[in-house]
Amino acid sequence: MPISCPSCTFLNEVSVLICELCETPLAAVKSPTKKTPPSHPSEVIDLCDHDSSADESEDKFTPSSVNHTASSSTSATTNTSTNKNFLQQLVDYRSSSAKRQKLTLQDHTPAKSKSISNSNSNHPPAPLLFHMTYCNQHRDSSLNKFSLSLTDVFSGPFTHALISNFLISPQHLMSAAPRLKSVPSLCIYGSMYDQENHALRESRGNMKLYQAPVSRYGSMHSKFAFLFYETGVRIAIFTNNWINEPFLTNGVYIQDFPRKGDKFAKTTTFEEELVKYLRKVGGPLGGSAGKMESYFPNQNLPSNIEESIRKLPPSKTISLPASLTKAQRHAAHKLCENLKFVHETSREGPQKNCLVVTNPGSATKNLSPPPMSHDSTPTVPAASVSYIEMIRNFDFSRANAILIASVPGKYKTEEHRWGQSALRHHLQDVPHLENSKVLCQFSSFGGTTQKHVEELTEAFSTTSDPTSTSPSIVEANSIIVWPSLENVLVSYAGLRSGHAIPAQLKNVLTEGGEKNSFILKESIAKHLHLWRSGGDSDRTLAAPHIKSFTRFSEDGQLSYFLLASHNFSKSAWGQIQLKGKQLSMESYELGVFFKPSLFFESDDETGEDENECFSCTPTHPKLGLFGFVNTKKLRYPKAAVKLFSDASVSGACPEGTLLCPVPYALPPQKYGQGDVPWCSDFSHANKRSFAMPQVTHPCP
Repeated sequence: MPISCPSCTFLNEVSVLICELCETPLAAVKSPTKKTPPSHPSEVIDLCDHDSSADESEDKFTPSSVNHTASSSTSATTNTSTNKNFLQQLVDYRSSSAKRQKLTLQDHTPAKSKSISNSNSNHPPAPLLFHMTYCNQHRDSSLNKFSLSLTDVFSGPFTHALISNFLISPQHLMSAAPRLKSVPSLCIYGSMYDQENHALRESRGNMKLYQAPVSRYGSMHSKFAFLFYETGVRIAIFTNNWINEPFLTNGVYIQDFPRKGDKFAKTTTFEEELVKYLRKVGGPLGGSAGKMESYFPNQNLPSNIEESIRKLPPSKTISLPASLTKAQRHAAHKLCENLKFVHETSREGPQKNCLVVTNPGSATKNLSPPPMSHDSTPTVPAASVSYIEMIRNFDFSRANAILIASVPGKYKTEEHRWGQSALRHHLQDVPHLENSKVLCQFSSFGGTTQKHVEELTEAFSTTSDPTSTSPSIVEANSIIVWPSLENVLVSYAGLRSGHAIPAQLKNVLTEGGEKNSFILKESIAKHLHLWRSGGDSDRTLAAPHIKSFTRFSEDGQLSYFLLASHNFSKSAWGQIQLKGKQLSMESYELGVFFKPSLFFESDDETGEDENECFSCTPTHPKLGLFGFVNTKKLRYPKAAVKLFSDASVSGACPEGTLLCPVPYALPPQKYGQGDVPWCSDFSHANKRSFAMPQVTHPCP
């Protein structure tokens, strides 16, 4: 029987020990009460972080306070008091915006997806190339029809694991994949808060930890899990962080590969690209970069200052020079966190802008293992696993995707190996679709200069020229799908969803002439389109953390589709320099690319059984031989292969049709004059004086 969370009343499965929504421990709940799931999104939407210090006399937000009738709308309009508190303003705004969106939150009935001709079917009408991740808000809706959870991916008796992500919640990961504690595994991570760092060290079991070194402008942003079984290897590439955010839209590509036999001795492009990427990650994977177990590299901190911090006696304080660079300050912060020292920047007095470090004493001395000096060079134990050599043992000839990776460094653009150079290379043979549009959708808005936007949209517009043998850039109406403030406010978790979709106001808007007025940056104004589902209205309320890029035509046909960890940034895709001869990147990224030519039948078939189904977990209801995840190599006659959005087809599909579960409408709706693009700054607004921003659109 499901267990109702005592804190948030969310309904959890009986096998779960912590609430999947708010992580409240459920072990102490002895008499779970029967409670029906929320009947409409307004019961689970958290518009903002409630101010516990607010006066008791202030209006309290409750689902019943949101009315969607004409009379309530009129009442909200006439109440124009400037002293109206933050919560009530958001209630009024959500009411009017939901009416404009035609999302009736009070009487919400999910629309059926057009791609599902039979609601009782356990399989899609055609092969899905990737899948959505499980969303807890509507467990029984079609939103979860063919979705996968983290537990699904980490299922089965895998013997080794190589995993990576940008953000990791140890409690969330170990709860979903407890086997990671008992098998040899390596975790490559990008960023963790100090308490999560310590928690993962405490709960990791046999897991080794490694932080790939990057510059201050880059990150280890790849999200993957390579699981090794006795019979094969599972490759899973995600768009989501491994933290407790079950209310967001994310995607995952997953495919199992068997061991090589005598007739599968040769390597494949998929294998070679994967090995090249792992070697670039370095450290324990075989490269020269990085240091094992070095959580916070301090290469940028002067040795005398680092030594002074390390030797600081208990209950003593030291002030670091105000002349430290930003990188050196960052290194000092990380070192203090590792040592459990208190550190803050002095804001006044003779030590203004100095970093003040205090050793609180022996009380916290043993909370974490001793720090490692930046000049030490730990080695991987002799018994450690060579994951690259293990990958060499498997047959990737049945791969239904092409890897697109980014790694920090400077590279010649003609090498076609990383970032946008690799993307342009793989798009050279993609035929141009008439009346098609290029679409970029992502979850973090970086720099938006005119040059940057044009460079990236041009890369995604590369296609084969039907009148020439060389590739060309075919101009298309480039679309950027980015959630509006309205999209975030009406989402399942409200502003909590917005925290996962960072965008600095300065990258999207410029200040207008009056208070709280802004002008949409001209470089992106003509590109912006709303986040809105095309087949399932529940999906619109699951804010987007997925990253996807495609070119589509009016009938929903796709010339290609890319699911990746890449955001719309120079650090992720690289920046072209030296008059087009050099590509410079800052971050590690990994994605999967689909195009029709990948699925053409080959004349040099490598084995009689290559089209037989294979799964590392053959009895799993979703990932097994009778599940809905592809377990065979998808290859068809050239003329038959077509890629479509899953929402654009209905009924049975002819053989050779391949579907991408595109989570947004095609074509999406363009931003109107009343629409405000989401910016992270809005979530930090003063809750008592918040007013909806007024945004002017420079383009008609």
